[in-house]
Amino acid sequence: MAAHVSASTDEEAWTDAGVKHGVNLAFRENREWSAREVRAVKEVDFSAERIFAVVCDFSRYTEFMPGIKEASIIEGSVPADFVAYLRYAPQFVVVAARDVILHVSGKSEPDGSYACTWSGAPDRLPRRSDAVRMPVNAGGWTIEPLAGDHARVTYQVAVKPGGRIPDWLVRWGAARALPEVIEAVEKRLGATR
Repeated sequence: MAAHVSASTDEEAWTDAGVKHGVNLAFRENREWSAREVRAVKEVDFSAERIFAVVCDFSRYTEFMPGIKEASIIEGSVPADFVAYLRYAPQFVVVAARDVILHVSGKSEPDGSYACTWSGAPDRLPRRSDAVRMPVNAGGWTIEPLAGDHARVTYQVAVKPGGRIPDWLVRWGAARALPEVIEAVEKRLGATR
């Protein structure tokens, strides 16, 4: 069964995890997936439309997203509705590479905001011998326009990497990765001005 993330308006469910590199961090436990959801929020100096074009084009993630070594679109079209394959490089020598198949949906709203959400589709392709298939990877980008060419970006994700990685290491890695992901998006946007 595919896991779906929905943007929650229940702010009390999130635990504030502070600010790192200008990124507001929060987390909450998701009992349905037995996984921790993490969230990063930052206001950036780019238009919502430009941000959406970058974050919802998974086919280009190898060009700028940390840790992604392979990315391809299996079916559909970016950014509306597609299935993507991503392969992550191992972060540590003793940890195997991970891969994931995601069903991604992108849309714009009448108020000028954008959303790009995904859920795991782990059985869409046969498993590969060179990677551990992630059983849970669900999340989304929400981009809200602000005055001028500014926007508030919210990145929310829940991941279970599979294999025998301890939960504490997954939580530590997720907290460390969020500001890096936002920074990678900002660098990409700056490079494509």
